[in-house]
Amino acid sequence: MPLVNEFADEVWFTCTGCKSKHSLRQMRKSRGLCRKCGGRVFDMRTEYWGGDARDGMSRNIIDRLVGEFMFYKLGIAPIPKRKTTQEYTPNVTAEEALHVADMRTYDAKLAAFRLMNARKQEQVELHRQKLLAQGAGECVICGTFVVPAAEKPWTKEKCCSKSCFAKFKAEVSAGMPAAAQVPHDVAAAGPKAARVVAVACGCGNSFVVPALFLGAQRACPRCGQKVLVAE
Repeated sequence: MPLVNEFADEVWFTCTGCKSKHSLRQMRKSRGLCRKCGGRVFDMRTEYWGGDARDGMSRNIIDRLVGEFMFYKLGIAPIPKRKTTQEYTPNVTAEEALHVADMRTYDAKLAAFRLMNARKQEQVELHRQKLLAQGAGECVICGTFVVPAAEKPWTKEKCCSKSCFAKFKAEVSAGMPAAAQVPHDVAAAGPKAARVVAVACGCGNSFVVPALFLGAQRACPRCGQKVLVAE
């Protein structure tokens, strides 16, 4: 069924050592170990089809029976398999694989999706942290995640788009003293512009803004309320 239904129609594990393939049943029988080399690390692949909830197994059986009947009895090539989505999850341990395989088939396919999704979220967070270390951050206007790019000068001022950059300049012009006007290139403004200040909103949300906004008011990304920026 579709990926959004959080259920894998097919699950299998491939040993990273000998590349042998294991179904859920085979993984359960081997107690999480590779049945050929005894390996304990696997690459998990999950497959997602179209259809309604809980019809994965029955649809699989029907597809095979219809395909065999058409080919062997009628001499007609079977209908091509419907469009599928495959997800790849590397370095699944024997314990994780056995935890999935030990469940009932339907629950195992739910658990396989959750394991795949958790690993994917870990990779997303690692990538986010890497980008933060390279100078990325939230847009000072709308809170969208911004990655600085040389061909997009507005990203140097933590603005995600030209429209946010225009609002940024307008708010600075309206709410900051003339001595604190922001140049087009934050780097030219010196270390103060590069610093950030933590701001606490009354709604309980905390966010950071460039130090050049000291003394001005900034909108909370969560509730939209204007909050005074102060050290």
